[in-house]
Amino acid sequence: MNIKLRGIFIILFYPLAQLSFAQFDNLGINSSWHKGHILLSTNEVVDGYIQNNDKLGLINFKESLDDTESISFQDKSILAMEYLDAKLNKIRKFVTLNVNDEETGKQRLILLDILIEFKHFAVVSKVFSVEPAIRQRVNSYTMETYHTKVGYEQFEYLYVVDDDGEIKILQITSLIEKAKLKPFAKMSRDFIDRDLLKKHIGLKWNEVKNYISQNNLKLNLKSDLLQTLEFYGELENSD
Repeated sequence: MNIKLRGIFIILFYPLAQLSFAQFDNLGINSSWHKGHILLSTNEVVDGYIQNNDKLGLINFKESLDDTESISFQDKSILAMEYLDAKLNKIRKFVTLNVNDEETGKQRLILLDILIEFKHFAVVSKVFSVEPAIRQRVNSYTMETYHTKVGYEQFEYLYVVDDDGEIKILQITSLIEKAKLKPFAKMSRDFIDRDLLKKHIGLKWNEVKNYISQNNLKLNLKSDLLQTLEFYGELENSD
């Protein structure tokens, strides 16, 4: 797919060593480092080691694993990125695109993980940084509503990007780490736009729908959705 890249260059130095959070694996401070390169919005390419800290929403970079300090980038600092993820045994590719925020109606630059590409569209992912999990409650005596923090949560959005560069939300999933005093807090409800998927799969939809049914797949689960997309890819390649 021919995707136009845009971005604004900002380098942030972040004192990660001073952080001491207990949530979500210390907020990604101990994440693995991967060999790769980053294309900055200045069109400069830096080669070295990359730590993709999705818990804090930072891309950390250093030229050598022996370096004691690193440079941190936000999404809008990067045009594209690529690195070898040894844990997944695959090369991961990322691109920064303007995505419309449906809540505010404004666009913002987001670094997206390219999961799978087809002839006329691609599916990309963004794991957003950890945020407080806020839930609405009702006072049983006064019947007034109020909001309370029940822990921390992290959302992942899967988007469809078509040939024209239009980006739409396909799926939303989340992880929650409940506070000790809030053991019964519920997760946010997952979302899947089945009609959007059907639209892009087109004439292959009936075959894909039968595959979903035969394998008892649930499209609101990321693993099941990716399995469905891989099956569609096989159908597309067989043409």
